[in-house]
Amino acid sequence: MTIKIKRLDHHGIVAGVIDDLNMVSLLDKHLPQDDKQEITPGEAIKGMIMNGLGFSNRPLSLSPQFFTNLPIEHLFREGVDASHFNRHKLGRTLDQCYDFGCERLFSLVSHQACEIEAVDCQFKSLDTKSVEIPEAISYHHPKRTQL
Repeated sequence: MTIKIKRLDHHGIVAGVIDDLNMVSLLDKHLPQDDKQEITPGEAIKGMIMNGLGFSNRPLSLSPQFFTNLPIEHLFREGVDASHFNRHKLGRTLDQCYDFGCERLFSLVSHQACEIEAVDCQFKSLDTKSVEIPEAISYHHPKRTQL
């Protein structure tokens, strides 16, 4: 019997939150799928989020190295391998996000997260452009002392 030990660290919490917010399925619904790829765009973005929160100051091209010692089958699904998070797949996914519209994609994800977590989305606006200043602001500069 062979036992293999892999560290989960905080990545299990991050993956769990992403799964609870159904981010992967939402992203997969709006970004084009490529049947030749082993992972979906949603899984690629999930991987980039996890990489960014655990492997800082490293280029995305090192993502396969980041996932090598993690239990990927618990963080993603069976059949996903560290080599699937290569720079070509991640680059294509970022291009798809740009083509769809990053702000639009963020709005969809944040709206869904607020609905799932029952966040009150009502807000009040404060117009900061029309703030009245009662008196002119004066800057006091002390006189220079002469010797």
